[in-house]
Amino acid sequence: MPTYAYEALNAAGKPQSGTVEAASSEEAVQRIKSEGFFPTSVREQKVKGDGRVKGDGKIKKKKKSTSISLSIGKVGQKHLTLFTRQLSTLQDAGLPLLRSIQILEAQQKPGLLKSILSGIAEDVEGGT
Repeated sequence: MPTYAYEALNAAGKPQSGTVEAASSEEAVQRIKSEGFFPTSVREQKVKGDGRVKGDGKIKKKKKSTSISLSIGKVGQKHLTLFTRQLSTLQDAGLPLLRSIQILEAQQKPGLLKSILSGIAEDVEGGT
């Protein structure tokens, strides 16, 4: 079974990283989410020379979390984390993606994130 390295945010918004063994990247994301993390990057690790990957399928957390930059321009990590959580909640409630983005855009104060969301909404509505 392949091993996937991940970077994620914990419930407090702090960066975490580690590895998880899973049959696919989708399964890896589900395992990471089930541990209470919000994955930001999941990538398959290369297989070692003997062709085997060690592990028991459980998520292994590194003791030290590495600092990763999630900022886009001047949109802070906390704003991105909050936006992602809110978008996830709206999607879980069954709202269409376009409507979810429009709702979150309307809630934003004028600034970079609001203008980015406006552009995304226009692109989604236009089918691009």
